[in-house]
Amino acid sequence: MRFSPSAPRARCRPRRVVAAALAVAALAVAGTAGAAGAQEPAAPACAGVTLDATVSAPSVPGGGWSAVDACVPLEAVYEATVLGYQLVGGLGVATYTDGHVGRVAFVTAKVAEDRALTLVGVEDQATGVVTWAYTDGTFAQDGATRTVGGAANAATIPAGGAPGPVESAQVQLTIDGTGTDLATAQGPVADQIRAFLDQAAAALSSGS
Repeated sequence: MRFSPSAPRARCRPRRVVAAALAVAALAVAGTAGAAGAQEPAAPACAGVTLDATVSAPSVPGGGWSAVDACVPLEAVYEATVLGYQLVGGLGVATYTDGHVGRVAFVTAKVAEDRALTLVGVEDQATGVVTWAYTDGTFAQDGATRTVGGAANAATIPAGGAPGPVESAQVQLTIDGTGTDLATAQGPVADQIRAFLDQAAAALSSGS
């Protein structure tokens, strides 16, 4: 296994971690779609991470979508440390508070004791509408519960269409629980993410 996180180097700028975070999110959405499934989640206790996620933006139907107590199974959420930054990301399926069902994807990178870079994607499975929102916002942790959020930039993508204009938004994300440790995880999804992070870490630590 080549994946070998290290301490951050002085010339590694926090904004360059954003590129890695976005790409990890894309891998999580593509790689764990089968694990997360495309059906409404069952009610029993979650054997994984519980997620509360809210994205508010003018283009989102109703002005915002919220998922409460969404279960992200352990095989669909990963934790890692890259260049000294703590990352967690994954994909689940939720029944949103307005009654629609869709996936919710997230990745957050803690870059300071009170700050995190966070990307959240929310979906309406029936219409195919997806909204992605990114925030350089706050971070707080109480035991195994992490809360991030703040003012964000967002874009909504209609089914089969091009992304809409970037607009101001708000993101709130609470992650309750601990995902699978990427350093010891087994399987093709973990292997793909590790391989990518090796490449991302090398690029982030070598550039100006």
